[in-house]
Amino acid sequence: MNNFGGVGLLEMRTARFAPDGDISIGGHHEGPSTRVFASWQATPWLETTLSYTDDKPDSLGVDRSLDIKVRLWEEGNYRPQVALGLQDVLGNGRYAGEYLVASKRYYDFDFTMGLGWGFLGSRGGLGNMFHLFGDGFSERDTSSASGDLRTGSYFAGQDMAFFAGVEYRTPLEGVSIKAEYSGIDRRKYDEFSSFDRKSAFNIGLNYAPTDWASLALGFDHGDRVSFRLTLRQNLHKMKLGRLFKDRKPPAIFERSKDNIVVRNMPEMAPVLSRSDDVFTRLRYLDVAIESIAQKQDRNIFHVRRIGKGRIDYLTVLGAILESYNTVTLFIADSGAAFERYDASQTDIIGRAARERYHKTVVYLREQASRQGDTGLVAAAALERLDAEKLAPLSVAIEGRKVTVVKKAGPYFNEAKNIGRTARLLTQEMPSQVEIFTLVTEKEGLPISEVSVLRRDLENAKRYQSSPEEMWANSVVQTPGHAKSDPSVPSGKSYPQMEWGIIPGMKSHFGGNEDGRFRHDLYVHLYGLVQVSRHLSLAGEIKQFITGDLDKIPLDTTPDVPKVRSDVSLYTREGRRSIERLEFNYSHALDESFFTRLSAGLLESMYGGVSAEVLYRPYTSNLAIGAELNWVKQRNYDQLFSFRGYQTLTGHVTLYHENEKYNITSKLSAGRYLAGDFGATLDISRHFKNGIRLGVWATYTDMSAEKFGAGSFDKGIYLTVPLEIFWYKPSTRDVRFDFRSLGRNGGQKLDRRQDLYDLISSGRKDRLENDWRAILD
Repeated sequence: MNNFGGVGLLEMRTARFAPDGDISIGGHHEGPSTRVFASWQATPWLETTLSYTDDKPDSLGVDRSLDIKVRLWEEGNYRPQVALGLQDVLGNGRYAGEYLVASKRYYDFDFTMGLGWGFLGSRGGLGNMFHLFGDGFSERDTSSASGDLRTGSYFAGQDMAFFAGVEYRTPLEGVSIKAEYSGIDRRKYDEFSSFDRKSAFNIGLNYAPTDWASLALGFDHGDRVSFRLTLRQNLHKMKLGRLFKDRKPPAIFERSKDNIVVRNMPEMAPVLSRSDDVFTRLRYLDVAIESIAQKQDRNIFHVRRIGKGRIDYLTVLGAILESYNTVTLFIADSGAAFERYDASQTDIIGRAARERYHKTVVYLREQASRQGDTGLVAAAALERLDAEKLAPLSVAIEGRKVTVVKKAGPYFNEAKNIGRTARLLTQEMPSQVEIFTLVTEKEGLPISEVSVLRRDLENAKRYQSSPEEMWANSVVQTPGHAKSDPSVPSGKSYPQMEWGIIPGMKSHFGGNEDGRFRHDLYVHLYGLVQVSRHLSLAGEIKQFITGDLDKIPLDTTPDVPKVRSDVSLYTREGRRSIERLEFNYSHALDESFFTRLSAGLLESMYGGVSAEVLYRPYTSNLAIGAELNWVKQRNYDQLFSFRGYQTLTGHVTLYHENEKYNITSKLSAGRYLAGDFGATLDISRHFKNGIRLGVWATYTDMSAEKFGAGSFDKGIYLTVPLEIFWYKPSTRDVRFDFRSLGRNGGQKLDRRQDLYDLISSGRKDRLENDWRAILD
């Protein structure tokens, strides 16, 4: 990293890029300036950097900066790698500049040279070559406020400057030396009058003791020492831990007979070949056979319990007596001494044992299989799936296929949920059932339909198959394709309830005029009442813990509805408040049309009625949706009272999925809360560990004077699966926003999750991306 947070030398950038998915955070200190930065390698060819520079000692205040670098072409045998970049795109222009740079590696040396404009070319020395394209490149626009786009300034100005440098990777592990001839001359800027420049050369030492941290020391312009610390992680490789103790995956049962040990009785082979039912029964009861012997008319079994539950000896004895007249049973827990029990089919103990076994799911499944009664088998499977918290809705068995319709969850990773369900089906389904079709729903909407082969699971148990082979043999269809009749529905009746406690944070990244960085920490108590399969009542109570968002200045701009600028009042008076309380009705009109209607307290500042419709063909990368909301502003205490302002807001949104990079793009256009019209572009990338990182920007017809500094709204967000730091599995995520609060222009209703995001976890490309968890 360089001093500005991107991949480079010291002040100047190179044409190099971090590995795809890398995210880095760090800080740089030089004289009176301190900079904190975060850089994200969004794709292999796109680097983005967000930084905060505080020059307070020089009364310059805070500069918020967004930097972008794009690779034009990759390095070849004789061709250098070339990149084009924009620095300080959205700041106040103090560090704004552009550059064209090339880098070529020769053994341990990496050489760089390029051209800089603006701040990066302030040393000058060369006439701006873009003058050839017109007088529009003669002068740079320096009148923009922080947050504005300076489209008239890119690659403009009278001069440009040449810069060059080299990085040498020394034989010492993690140590490199950097030297550069900089294109920057701060003396030409009035804001940097305290800076001196004795030399255009900079030199630095970089030390990376680990893959995730690096330290740098620099000597800049012959008179200043700089320090830099950078921490990095790759979102593709990042493995997220779990605080909760996960359930042990259900065992995969094979339809072939278990291997057993026969003590000194080779003549038992005929007995074994006709007693497969006993072995199958005991296996389903989580009991392992250690040995079988025979003395006269008595069959002797040595078995051990291997499951979590202690199955009682009578049930085990009854399972054996179903096939043998007289039995001696030696039973023990793992590592414990054997206990002996003797019984026959006709004595008191034997009759009691068989009666006990006849009440088990194992017996019911066996009888149903023999009689062709699939209803009993389906009912038993429902009971087991529900016991494992897999939320089944129905089970249907037809010939060689079983179809399970279930709610999403309990885990965030949908492939893991599918795998856990399929594992249990190997235990519950008759031998002739080969295809497991699993249909997943969210809020009553089908999101995925996946059919896996039973033999692939059995092969995986023997380490003869892999997730990749299982995916190749699986069939992913448009959700709703499966027919679940005749089916056995879940015995659970409505309403159904769930609740939990989750953390929350709201942050504000402002400028000099609105409080700089501020934040609030909360704890949320949420509850969900599932009234029916499609209708639910969701609520959230918020309790303030600590923070200072109540110090954000109020907006005093006249003639602008205060739709969000009273955030400090909402924070101050809503320490304990109702975040939301709403009825939601979701319904799929067919395989591609989805609808949702909501009413109630829709978010912390607004209540009303919201309607949304989405058209998304399952196999298409494109979708289109529309939402319309009539809302009224809530009172500052965020309970049940309202203020006077009400409005109609809504948008039409076009969605696109880039399956190669797992990037979702959304372009929305419509009317915002303050009555302004405009558009929002939202681009996010999903990673296999469940993390999602995105950026968005909104531009409307509200004038810059009314909008305030920045003239348009923008931000960065990060969503993380809640279960990585929570006490139980969860399908929810936690969102962290990095934006300026208190704007009135370009504000949408905070609906948390639209229909597209709700059902997208079941997309075929998302399932394939997460499929390695199928055996977890």
